[in-house]
Amino acid sequence: MCWALAADVARFAVNVMGVPRDAARTKLVAHEGIDRLEDYFRSVGMPVDLAELASRSRSPTDDESRFAEMAAKKPMAKPEILGVYRLARKWG
Repeated sequence: MCWALAADVARFAVNVMGVPRDAARTKLVAHEGIDRLEDYFRSVGMPVDLAELASRSRSPTDDESRFAEMAAKKPMAKPEILGVYRLARKWG
């Protein structure tokens, strides 16, 4: 994680997720905030990665439909994004 991003994520971790502030360990604070956010998402039944999303699908057709919907929202070409999602499902 780059330093500028770590600082922003660490600020979020402290202000929103309740992680104790530690200026000497900004990246660790940021990662703890991410872990807590993932824990929260899981507690409300929300998938936190593509493997969890795919495990909730009823069929490969459902995956394709969701992947196409997600791909339409990203700044890459749709075929490229579909390839990424398919690889994530395969390896997730």
